[in-house]
Amino acid sequence: MLVMNLTQLNQIVKSEEFFVIDKKLVALYPELAKNLKPKNTYYIDNAEASKNFSGLEAGCQFFLEAGIKRSDCLHVIG
Repeated sequence: MLVMNLTQLNQIVKSEEFFVIDKKLVALYPELAKNLKPKNTYYIDNAEASKNFSGLEAGCQFFLEAGIKRSDCLHVIG
C-alpha cells in the first residue's frame, strides 16, 4: 500500500487516470474532489456495503463505459 500526502494525491488526481473513491472522502477533502473528473471517477457510497459482486459489476460497467483500457491505471482512494 502506498501512503502519500494530500499534495501528492492531488497531482495524481489531476491526471487523466481512473479512480475509485469513497464519497465520505469527497466530503472531507473538497480540494481533492474538485480535481476529480466525473467521467473517470467511480464514487462509492457506503464502501463497506458495496463490497460485493453487484458492486464490483457496477464499477466494472462504469469503467468500461468510460473507455478504460488494459494499459490504464486505476487508483483506489479510501
